[in-house]
Formats: sequence, C-alpha cells, structure tokens
Amino acid sequence: MRPMVLSPRDGKQEGLFELKKAFPTYYRKIFISSVLTGIVIYLTIVYLLTLAPFRFSGFYFHNYLLFKRGYLNALIGSTSLPDILVNLAMLIPFAFLLSLLMRHFSHSSKKAVISATAISFLVSASIETLQLFLPRTTSTLDMINNTISGFLGSYLAIKIPEKKIINTIVRLRIQKKWMWRIAVSIYSFILIVIFLLPSFLNMFDNWDENYHLLIGNEATLDRPWRGKIYSLKIFDKSLTDGPLKALFDYRGESPTVNELHKFILFDLATNSFSLAENSSIGKMQMQPLDTRFVRRNKQQHYWEISGNSLLKSTLPAKFLINSLKKSNELTISVNFVPNTLRQTGPARIVSLSQSPTRRNFTLGQERNRLNFRVRTPLTGLNG
Repeated sequence: MRPMVLSPRDGKQEGLFELKKAFPTYYRKIFISSVLTGIVIYLTIVYLLTLAPFRFSGFYFHNYLLFKRGYLNALIGSTSLPDILVNLAMLIPFAFLLSLLMRHFSHSSKKAVISATAISFLVSASIETLQLFLPRTTSTLDMINNTISGFLGSYLAIKIPEKKIINTIVRLRIQKKWMWRIAVSIYSFILIVIFLLPSFLNMFDNWDENYHLLIGNEATLDRPWRGKIYSLKIFDKSLTDGPLKALFDYRGESPTVNELHKFILFDLATNSFSLAENSSIGKMQMQPLDTRFVRRNKQQHYWEISGNSLLKSTLPAKFLINSLKKSNELTISVNFVPNTLRQTGPARIVSLSQSPTRRNFTLGQERNRLNFRVRTPLTGLNG
C-alpha cells in the first residue's frame, strides 16, 4: 500500500506525527535517512575545512617531535577569542543530529548525551591527530572546546520534544522538497569553494611592509643559524626548471641568465636591493649585527655566521615586499653550507620576518631538512 501524503490544501489534516502511526516504516525511513544525510554532509564539511590543504607528510610529524617547544604549544593551543568561539560551535550540529538518532532508537536522554559527547571527542581527536601530519597546528585546547561543543549540541537535542522534531523533518522532506534541493546546492557550492580557496588566496596581499630582511637568525635572536652563505638572490617571479638550471649550471653569461636579471629584487653579491641595473630605487644595505660573529670573506665571496648574530637590512624591506606583493610570485635562490646538520628551530637561513610567529616568508634548517613557510591570506600571519 502506497502511503498517502496530505498537502496543505487539504481542509483537514492529521498531524504528520499521527500519520507516522499509520505508516511507521515509511516515516521512520524518512526520519533516519534525513538525519544520517545531515550527519554525513556536516562531518564532510568539518573534515574538509580542518584538514585542508591535505598535504599529509611524516615530515611535519617529525618536525613536531624534534621541536620540543611544540609540545607546549600543542597543550595550550591558540587562545584567541575567535578561535575558541569557532571550536565551541563546530560540532553542535553534528552532536544535535546524532542525539536525535540515538533517541529515535530508544536510547535514554542521558545515554544519548554521553554517547554523542564521547563521539564528538573522538571526531575532534581524529582531526587533531591528522593535523600532526599537516602544516597546521595541533591543539589540546581545541579538543576540549570541540567536546564541549558536542555536549551543547546533544543537550539541545534532548530539550526539544521528539514529536516536534519528527514533524518538522518529515514535512521538509515530503512537502518542501525544494528546500532539500537548495541544501544540496549550498553543500556543493561549499565543497567547490573549499577546493578552489587555495588558488584564490595564494597571494601576498597580507604581507607586512615593516619587516626586515634577515640572514642567519630572527630579529629576536632566538633562531640562530651558523654556516656560510655564498649567494642569495630573490626574484619576483616563479622560475621554472629551465631558468633555474641555467642559473646554477652556466659558466659565464647566457641569454637565459641575462633574461633572469630583470626579475632579481635582491642580490647578496652586490649587498643591495635594486629594481634593475643602475637603478637607485630601493638601494638598501645589509649590515651585520655583531661583526665578531658575522664576517665577509671577500676572497672566497661568502658571508660566514659563526655565533648568535645575523645580517639585517638597515631599513624595513618595503621595496622588496611591495614588488613581491604586485607579482604574487617568488623564487629564492641560495647557495649555502651549514656548519652542522644538528641545527633546529628551524634555524633561520633567510627570513623576511619580525619574530618566530610573524613572517612574510622564512627559509630555515631543521637538522637535515629545509623548512619553507610563506604568509598568504590562507596560511595566516605565521605562514
């Protein structure tokens, strides 16, 4: 027997909950499938948003283990108010729907709240664990806030009468199918935005113009690097394999290398910033902070950093920063020899930054690996 559905035009309607009694299996399927669909859709969005950019690598977990100060950061996490509020709200819809499902299967209100809160904790723990293998920050505080979020959602679900919820959900599925089409369209739009967001936000618009160019350390002198820098060039173009090969392999001048000159914004060989040859715009010197530990070998053409010091631009590198902001492209060519492969921090080889947590870009050494971070609207102030 096919179930009868009453339309709003019928003069006398039974409540949908009463109809559920006449066709229990049909309405039960509608309710369960609707709630399960909502859970899957919402969890998918949560995982997409929290695990982007999906570049899983053991390298990030390795760095976390090496950098012991990272342990404390993982315990306390971010303390900014927006971040706390987002995590306190993140799993409310998920836990709300999960509690509805549990109540429908005759779980007690207490059991539904406890179970939904526990599952919310597991969801959050899985996200934070996966973030250990991503260029993101893991936080125990986020897990605590997400668990509270799960409790709030599940508690809200048991406070709303079950009949009212079932009536609403069934009415939306049967009588307002257009709302479900809109929901699917919005969900599809969100997925498209999530996957396209990196390309939209892969730019340097949020770079700070007051940062100095630094070689061998942070301005705060707490990320020292020791070694020899033979050459450093910064280009306002993303160089492809061909020009890069010509840059490192040539013996003398060549058309390709000459063409690259117009993209050079900084060359350590001339110790100055310059738009082009014979240009006075942006001329600015790099000076050693302490000449006892930073010395230039003019015969062998390298700078040697042997102690807790650095080479620093005499003024903020506004010319360099503004040029890179216009192009939204960057190539750093550096020829260096570290004193040891035990340097960590990451130890700063080249940095355009203010502190360990405020940078435009940083190229650092973490033992036998290189670490490169760049600031964009997507990656934030810390890159």
